[in-house]
Amino acid sequence: ALYYRRDVFEEAGFPSNPDSVQPLVDTWDDLYEVGQIKTATGKFIFPQAKTNNDFRIFETLMWQQEAGYVDREGKLTINSPKAVRTLEYLGKLWRKDLLLDSPAWTAGWY
Repeated sequence: ALYYRRDVFEEAGFPSNPDSVQPLVDTWDDLYEVGQIKTATGKFIFPQAKTNNDFRIFETLMWQQEAGYVDREGKLTINSPKAVRTLEYLGKLWRKDLLLDSPAWTAGWY
């Protein structure tokens, strides 16, 4: 499930109807492209962020790939291709400043 603000999509010139939005965000790379919405609106695509968060977005992206911090044998997977790919993706979001740097459970996070 993806939650998004229709008004922000409309402000950026994107379609806002759920059936039209779904194909725009079918993959994480698609979501990165839609993240450029910040350039048009000044609004961020994710409240999970950089230094002010608990890195839950890393876990979310890893879990989606059926991966985690350790494998089934209990070995750390931080150097695995999935972990590296996840960190590279997050780095791309951070370098483009597409993530809101706000502590979780505060007004800015919502």
